[in-house]
Amino acid sequence: MKFQSKFFNYIQNAAFYEAAHIAAVKYIDQNSENKTWADIGCGAGIVAKIATLNGYDKTGYDINPEMVNIASKNNFLYNLKFKECNYNLLGIDQADIVSAASLLITTTNQKELLEKLYSLVKPNGKLLIIETTKNMKLSFAIKQFFKIGGKRAFILLLWAFVRGGKTVDESIFDRYVYK
Repeated sequence: MKFQSKFFNYIQNAAFYEAAHIAAVKYIDQNSENKTWADIGCGAGIVAKIATLNGYDKTGYDINPEMVNIASKNNFLYNLKFKECNYNLLGIDQADIVSAASLLITTTNQKELLEKLYSLVKPNGKLLIIETTKNMKLSFAIKQFFKIGGKRAFILLLWAFVRGGKTVDESIFDRYVYK
């Protein structure tokens, strides 16, 4: 698991990855005064850092103790909290904002996990899900590779290869989408 944790940390520190997450967080109300944010499956802590820079009281949770350790080291300047959690998400307090990035794709029961995430959202709160789309295929990644450039652009190719075209079933969101 150490290699996997270090590899994911490397991915999260790539400029294209951070830019995508900054763009996603912009969809959330920036009125952060006295609001809490729980990032479930926080990985190396990129969303936690972005939320904190926007003024939220942020806690990142991950099932992998190595990722919790990496997230703590990556973000020691930002006074963030990172904690271990289990798959059932027990012991996590409700928050005004709950986020999960690249988490639903990791489970076989995406709908169940989405329900658990939604149960952590306070009334009038928001759930932010960040997942790759059906475009995240190797052919798309190759085209983007040449647009992105930079020494970490090859990570996009590896990421697309590992995903193997798998995406989250979008129909699980039907209940939660505001129209």
